[in-house]
Amino acid sequence: MLRQKLHAVLFVPGERKSDRFFRWLPWIWLVTAYCVTMGVLCLHGRAYIDSDMASEMLLADLLNREGGLLSTSWWYSTELRVFCLQPFYRIGLMVFPKDWYAAHMVGQGLCMLVLLAAYLYVGHGLGLKSCGAWGAGALACPFGAWYLWYGPFGGFYLPHMIWTLLALGAILHLAYHKSTKLRVLQWLVLLGTSMISGLNGIKGLMGFFLPMLVAAVLAAGLQWHLEPQKMPYRECWVL
Repeated sequence: MLRQKLHAVLFVPGERKSDRFFRWLPWIWLVTAYCVTMGVLCLHGRAYIDSDMASEMLLADLLNREGGLLSTSWWYSTELRVFCLQPFYRIGLMVFPKDWYAAHMVGQGLCMLVLLAAYLYVGHGLGLKSCGAWGAGALACPFGAWYLWYGPFGGFYLPHMIWTLLALGAILHLAYHKSTKLRVLQWLVLLGTSMISGLNGIKGLMGFFLPMLVAAVLAAGLQWHLEPQKMPYRECWVL
């Protein structure tokens, strides 16, 4: 059954080969960009590991030994780091317990996959062709030194980007989905990402949720001013 569904998605009856190629091209680009980026980092990134990356791995190893989401033996700063990089690195350390760089790259690879999936989720909510696969491929590339350091290689901001994209995707889907089950699911995604962002510090709150709330209030107020006899559209109240 799964094989038949996959075949139906990949091969549309009556579709010309040229059309099929251009339909596949964004996804080929996405897979290629991801594989090349992670491959280069795996081969040439070991010499650039710094103390911040090492501390993330130390915390992940400590959590693996103690179990649980938080450690009583670790001095947390302003962020509890409950749902940051550690869940991904913990998986990497289970696979490569004696090679921490390999474990680091496994964690980074998994984290990047989740980031790309979250981006495609937003693209689907925006109604983009191929769910925005071209943009997801660009996101997989180290297009700048700072993005390379804090994104694909270091990963420090990837969790915050993931939760922000998931929240935005849920908001977009809430604005257009009419199915009750789907709306409940999107609300759960939005509430879950909001809670997780709060546990990870104030970056998500100040960088996304607060500006989105202000934008929603301004949009509702503007529409009410233009049409005072009508209640603002439900899209304005999605938050």
